[in-house]
Amino acid sequence: NAIKIRQPTVADKVPDYTSGDTIIAIIEVSSATSDGSRKIQFLTSDKTDNSVSIAYTDSNTYTEALSISASAGDTTIENKVSDKDIIFKGKDDSSTITALTLDMSAAGKALFNSGAAFAGNVDFADNAKIVVGGGDDLLIFHDGSNNYIQSKTGNLNITTDNGGEFAITAVNNGAVTLYHNGNSKLATTSTGINITGSAPGDSIIRQDSTSSGTNWEIGEREAGKWQIFEDDGDSIVATFMSTGNVGIG
Repeated sequence: NAIKIRQPTVADKVPDYTSGDTIIAIIEVSSATSDGSRKIQFLTSDKTDNSVSIAYTDSNTYTEALSISASAGDTTIENKVSDKDIIFKGKDDSSTITALTLDMSAAGKALFNSGAAFAGNVDFADNAKIVVGGGDDLLIFHDGSNNYIQSKTGNLNITTDNGGEFAITAVNNGAVTLYHNGNSKLATTSTGINITGSAPGDSIIRQDSTSSGTNWEIGEREAGKWQIFEDDGDSIVATFMSTGNVGIG
């Protein structure tokens, strides 16, 4: 390989960039490979607008691949080849890794290799979605008026204990179930709700009064008997038995 710095010539077949641009030097790396030689070209139009162009030649045709420019204090990095990505690579220990890919065929979509950490907010416009899953399976967004969590694949589960316990599950076209300590307590049905208690003696429904000071409960206090009672005084108001009988008091 050979490296040389020289003034450009007509043979370089440099395309016309912008009126006023002047090529001041070319650093050329010649290679025996089929890819041809590589060129780095320095351009300037005035003192406030400078750029560096990285290009390659193939069959004596000049193609600009990357431009780094500065104008009025702003710096621009631009891939000049249509639909080709900008890829950031580095060394992780001794392995080469692709840290970030900017997909130019998808409007510059950023693809991170190993996640991202932010010290500030991540701001989304109205109707811009957080999309999770290979098949766009979970969507989270705000439409300007309301907030949405949409499960497009499978159930929507809210868990605790590092995923070990369900708190809420929502089945597509099915039940929404509330859990306590991982145990189902209330589930919706096509006709209403199902309420689950663990054993006789447990209260299924409890109403804590902040005005009268009297707390009311409904539950299976004894096997086969549903009762309404005043909790504080343990006073039974009504008993509904599995035999069909009803007791008052």
